Amino acid sequence: METDVFYIIASNFTGAPDDYGFQGTVSIFEVDIRDTLKASKVVDVLQAQLLDGFDVVNKPAGLLIAGDAQTGTLYLIDVHRRTATPILQNELLEPTTSDRAAGLAHIGINGLKIYDGKLYFTNTAKGTYGQVPLDLSTGKPSGSPSDLANYSTLTDDLSFDSKGNAFISEDLVGVVLRPANTTPANNYTRLISPLVGANANSFGRTARDVCTLYSLFDGPVPGIARIDVGKEGFCGQGI
Repeated sequence: METDVFYIIASNFTGAPDDYGFQGTVSIFEVDIRDTLKASKVVDVLQAQLLDGFDVVNKPAGLLIAGDAQTGTLYLIDVHRRTATPILQNELLEPTTSDRAAGLAHIGINGLKIYDGKLYFTNTAKGTYGQVPLDLSTGKPSGSPSDLANYSTLTDDLSFDSKGNAFISEDLVGVVLRPANTTPANNYTRLISPLVGANANSFGRTARDVCTLYSLFDGPVPGIARIDVGKEGFCGQGI
């Protein structure tokens, strides 16, 4: 909401391998690094099991949206009132199984980003990419979800550049580009970087790196890659 003030999701991940997401353990925290490091709890999200994707809807109103990957539910987080409210549950956001120990098959809605009045999302278990129309003043859906593409692969995080081009992390492929003018039901993408285990990406937010896409990957040697997409004319939206 403010420079050097961040909001994060905290959950219990102490189960056996691939067994995670425990209802009653999810919280939203504020991390303020403007002077000294300060962390404080905003709200417990008691109904949620595995919050994953997270984005700002309305800065002045203090509204965030988070997606529950295990139940296919969107939560509206109000950091001013310290509330968490479920606002949409839909089968397009759900995983293919509710078994917590089923690996990525129980990860539904994963990445989510808000661009031009819509919430765009990936569903990892189903390999899909879709959208939900939003009322940005309230943060609530103004229409029904719809799928835009089915990639039949493990779609994960996503980012948008300033022109609406979508950069999607696909765990088994790398980072792919879905151009802004791609029509619904068109599965076209172009490979940007072949990073095995690509699971998160974000544009830089300063004048120095706004045309750089940072990608987190957890392949055989995990790390963060810096991808210069500015040379092709792709730049982020900045702060």
